[in-house]
Amino acid sequence: MATETRPAGSFDSLVAIVASAAAAVGATLALFHSFLSDLVPPIEGAQLSIGMVSFGTTVVLLALSLLIRKRLSSARQRWLAMLALVLLAAAFWAFFTYRDVVRTYVFAYPAELKPEKQTRYIRGELHEMGEKRSKGMSIAEAVKMFGGPQLVVSRELLWEESAQQAMTGRLERWYMFLSMLLTTALYVVAITVWRALPGRARAASARKPSPAAPPSPQEEQP
Repeated sequence: MATETRPAGSFDSLVAIVASAAAAVGATLALFHSFLSDLVPPIEGAQLSIGMVSFGTTVVLLALSLLIRKRLSSARQRWLAMLALVLLAAAFWAFFTYRDVVRTYVFAYPAELKPEKQTRYIRGELHEMGEKRSKGMSIAEAVKMFGGPQLVVSRELLWEESAQQAMTGRLERWYMFLSMLLTTALYVVAITVWRALPGRARAASARKPSPAAPPSPQEEQP
């Protein structure tokens, strides 16, 4: 008895797109755990934030997959390629902007120790007295001169505690935004390249049933 088989073309396309979404999320996590680790803000729950962003981005990308998996016209493929370029440009802009913010407001302490023995801290905007007290010194040197991070924060010797809290929230929001943007950009670029692979259109047309195909023996039986 013959077994009915369903064409696996649509399923294969969906699997490829879902795999691209998972790969984009995994690539972003790997980036922030490797050479981009210095951009992770030194705040409690930073990895939880990136985990929530990754989960939310995955849900959004899987929802988009229901639209992207459909056959696109040439115009929409060009639109998808333009979207990939825009997202890449936005991701580069966000990366360099966020990197400058981290370099300005995150400092390693004590400055004289090796990087693996230092602790990273977030500072706020320097108040007027803080600018005078730290003139001619790095932030780490000024913090050391005034007794260390805890004393500087508790007595607000260089910056106000509210300014430090505001900067902490700003860094966390930038971190989450950059993570989502990088993930989305990687996903759209991967989908654009996959759509542009040669032979895909021929494979899609080959899966279509021929209009002149004869009916099956089961259909001819009364």
